[in-house]
Amino acid sequence: RISFTYRHFPLPQHKNALITAYASEAASKQGKFWEMADLLFKNQSEWSESVNAQIILEGYAQKLGLDIAQFKSDMKSDAVKAKIERDRKSGQLSNIDHTPTFFINGKLSDNPSSKEELKALIEYAITHPN
Repeated sequence: RISFTYRHFPLPQHKNALITAYASEAASKQGKFWEMADLLFKNQSEWSESVNAQIILEGYAQKLGLDIAQFKSDMKSDAVKAKIERDRKSGQLSNIDHTPTFFINGKLSDNPSSKEELKALIEYAITHPN
């Protein structure tokens, strides 16, 4: 009934936004995107300003049971970097200036302040399609 698309939009003012976007996409290559994304959001205070973000991210990859050599290689790969850049450009074309940003049925939505509010917006969109 719904389609959910996640796009990266690493903001330049956030010190480790780009490297963590690479990490989640590298984890995706091993089928663990959402698991990595969950760890990143849950532990944001640990890595967000760290000078050791790479080591922290490798620890998350280890915790998820990823092949660490493959994870490190994928983080540096042109494919992962190109994916993040495509997402960033898409956000710019959509006039995104903050994260998270939600579009529902192609329309920019006010950011919900809770899980319940997001659920209500989605339920409304399902029952009142364009």
